[in-house]
Amino acid sequence: MTLLAIVLSLKIAVTLIFVAIPLLLLPVEQVRRLTGLSGDLVLLRLYGVAILALLIGYGFGLSDAMGGWMPTGVMVMGIVSNGGAAFTLQSAGGRHALPALIFLGFAVALAAGLIWPNLAMRQVFALS
Repeated sequence: MTLLAIVLSLKIAVTLIFVAIPLLLLPVEQVRRLTGLSGDLVLLRLYGVAILALLIGYGFGLSDAMGGWMPTGVMVMGIVSNGGAAFTLQSAGGRHALPALIFLGFAVALAAGLIWPNLAMRQVFALS
């Protein structure tokens, strides 16, 4: 498994568990309390669907990375998505500092992979 595949796997798992599933399945009052979001049910569910679509893109990038291909488009998508989320959350301040830092970490890791592709595609361990 490459470093990039590890980053993409973590991104998929963290986002699925802490963002997509809550937005898609939890009652709207619980989503509002956990996230601080104020939209109505339809907007929150649509946001969850949009996040799920991004996760599908990350999944294709993970498949490419596992096959030895550099998923440049997926990496740029992730930089824009995670960097934008980090900026937006940091601008909101308050209790959004930790999620902003996590999103920033993913954006930086993906950007580093574009800058140092040999490092990103280096095998860390083999899956059997």
